[in-house]
Amino acid sequence: MNYRFLVGILVVFCGLSTVIHDVSASDDLSAVKKVYSLNNGDMLWLGSGSDAELKQSLFLFFKELGVDAPEKAQLVDGNIAKYDESLTALLLLTLAQIDKSKQGNEKRLVELFAASVESAELASFFANIYPNYKEIESLRRKISEYQSLDITVWPYIEDKVLRLGQSTRMVSNLRWILITLGDLPSINVSRYRYSIFDPTIVTGVKSFQKRHGLVITGNLDKKTVKALNTSPLLRIAQMQNNLWRLLSLPSIAPNTYISINIPNYKFVLMGNQRHMLEMDIIVGKPSTPTPTMQTKLVSLTTNPFWTPPASIIYSELLPLHKKEPNTLVQRSFELHKGKRDNPIVRQLAGEDSLQLSALLKEYRLVQAPGRYNALGKFRFSIPNNSSIYMHDTPARYLFANQYRALSHGCIRLSKPRELTKYLFEQQYMVNSHKIENALEHGYSSHFRLQQPIPVFITYNTSWVASDGSIQFRNDIYNMDGDK
Repeated sequence: MNYRFLVGILVVFCGLSTVIHDVSASDDLSAVKKVYSLNNGDMLWLGSGSDAELKQSLFLFFKELGVDAPEKAQLVDGNIAKYDESLTALLLLTLAQIDKSKQGNEKRLVELFAASVESAELASFFANIYPNYKEIESLRRKISEYQSLDITVWPYIEDKVLRLGQSTRMVSNLRWILITLGDLPSINVSRYRYSIFDPTIVTGVKSFQKRHGLVITGNLDKKTVKALNTSPLLRIAQMQNNLWRLLSLPSIAPNTYISINIPNYKFVLMGNQRHMLEMDIIVGKPSTPTPTMQTKLVSLTTNPFWTPPASIIYSELLPLHKKEPNTLVQRSFELHKGKRDNPIVRQLAGEDSLQLSALLKEYRLVQAPGRYNALGKFRFSIPNNSSIYMHDTPARYLFANQYRALSHGCIRLSKPRELTKYLFEQQYMVNSHKIENALEHGYSSHFRLQQPIPVFITYNTSWVASDGSIQFRNDIYNMDGDK
């Protein structure tokens, strides 16, 4: 059966009075009623023949994603059937929201849900509702752990210097926070001993700082205190926002893929669920952010030419040329026109900024390969509509920075040679001697991968590390309020 009549639903909530209109169907029946018709009109969650575990799976799904499900106690007329329908309506809305984020030829969850209702396989539907990535499973477990914390009031940590041996109420609160969050093991000591600032607390603070991407000092600096005062309830909401974003991934994880996490400034090449290559990266500034996307690594260019976009030309390069007329020449910029693979080249020769601006109506400003080239010695092409590349950089000292949202949007790699080596070792490319020859003699050369590698550029401010610890990072693009 074709279940596309459920796609594109419009939901209007008014308390528990939920109306779902099917804007693509030919008749006036609501999407909810159509779902129940697939179940012979019987209730899905609360009927006498309903499976109690299905209801538990439904509420767990809502709870993990932070979806507020209506409580049975809210019913004023005691109409169980209407309550059952309200749960189904909310599930359809949630699935439709997830479907909107999916790319490519992914089967829509709304359709899969309808098919599972008709075939009486809802248990299988819930078992496979999440994409099969280890990071999703791990994050779900951490959300559950934080939700199980029995916390009514979160202690407040002051921004003050503590000295070893000092005993205060704040030290007790600090130790309790570190134990609760897993940065210190639980201990059985006297109340006085519990309140003493000792080396174990310093160790716990360092663990906390590492998990939050802070400078690891063991000291209570302003950023550390702010993070300590962030309650688990806020962290749960942060983790749920990130879980929502991960739901856009393909349902089946590829055997090999590249995962780029923007807030963590990390590139990870995964192979059979193992880290094959990991490196630091530089991403776009908040004013020129790196976009999230699902794409593929398709080719490599050695000693690439760089054609800067107009935004960079007019905001940076022309003002620089006006201030320092020889700088563009020294950095190997030149003028091209005609075919890109065989252009007519005009060297810069003393033109002032006005003359250069006029020439740009006919020519393209291009930076030739060399030590100053902004793309370095390697450019990795990932097709997209934002002119984003992964590439090398001559400014390698910037990788030492903790805050690395510094580019115009492209992704700068700290280990481009290692990535190139991996591509040859795994036979994604052949003729490695040609690359070495091109690098040695400085000429530009293009190499296409025999099999593209999926690339997922994500924005995760929270995830679970390989050691099982929950990680949090700054929301550098202010996206954690979005779903």
